[in-house]
Amino acid sequence: MTSMDDMPQPTAGGAFASILVAVDGSRQSAMALAAAMRFRFERLVVFRAGTERGEDEPSTDDSSVGRWWRRRHEDAFRDIQRQVEELSIDPATVEIVARQGDPAEEIVAEARHHELVVMGTSGRGAAGRLLFGSTSDRVMRHSETPVLLVRGSEDTTFTDAFGRVVVPLDGSDLAETAVPVAARVVAMLGAQLHLVRAVGMEEVLQTLRDYRPESLAPSYEEGDDPYETARKSTDAQAREYLDKVSGRVGAAGIPVTSELLSGTAIFELLQIVEPQDLVIMTSRGQGGWKRWSVGSVAEKMVREAKAPVLLVPTREDSQPDPA
Repeated sequence: MTSMDDMPQPTAGGAFASILVAVDGSRQSAMALAAAMRFRFERLVVFRAGTERGEDEPSTDDSSVGRWWRRRHEDAFRDIQRQVEELSIDPATVEIVARQGDPAEEIVAEARHHELVVMGTSGRGAAGRLLFGSTSDRVMRHSETPVLLVRGSEDTTFTDAFGRVVVPLDGSDLAETAVPVAARVVAMLGAQLHLVRAVGMEEVLQTLRDYRPESLAPSYEEGDDPYETARKSTDAQAREYLDKVSGRVGAAGIPVTSELLSGTAIFELLQIVEPQDLVIMTSRGQGGWKRWSVGSVAEKMVREAKAPVLLVPTREDSQPDPA
């Protein structure tokens, strides 16, 4: 089980030592840079990678094609510099890096040297799914560093600090891996930690399948509705679990609240998350790939949630569900 001692210790002043922001010239990547500014950091690396010639170093070729590639390379740097200036970032803390190669592979490789990766995503719909099939999907599947994915839209702004850090839990140790990361972010930003546990019909039915009258409720009597008894028992266990996790976090001095939801996890989570929240969760949960896998709750949250989602990688060697 994850403990508060597992949380990476922040550097002096509670800041991240280094944040990597992956950009590609799109509006979404500009918003990712703005979102990164909500955190405190000692060093910010704005990173751009591409497979096209000129993305690494300007060509020395003096032909018309060579000059065109040099202009493209210089334009990319100017665009990044403009975004940095617009956000009034201290130039002494910013480093701009452009590298040639497959974007996802380069981002994952560079991410190992940083504590947080921030990148944009197109969000819901066909465009969002295409992006999930390429760079952002590959990064969040393979990065060993937590990845914050920002779904930009025309009315999205990042002018205010995160007011609440929401951590969805499913009762598993894997899902709890997100708690120390969230606690660190809360301490850094002075926000509120909000733990959420959703109990759906599937869990109630599992309790019913494991049905033993004496295990469901001490007051169980002949004639009671078995499903209702199982639901109350499942809710009670979930509430007890939330209280235990909240107690451990609160004992570490972190302001924390908790909420028990009734219904399918993804639908309930989408209902309670607000634009000024930050969702922090693992990409896998109970049962490994069978439940909170990328492609399930985590991916849907990234595509649909009103708030940015920070995915915490797990170290468990889980195999894909054969189904």
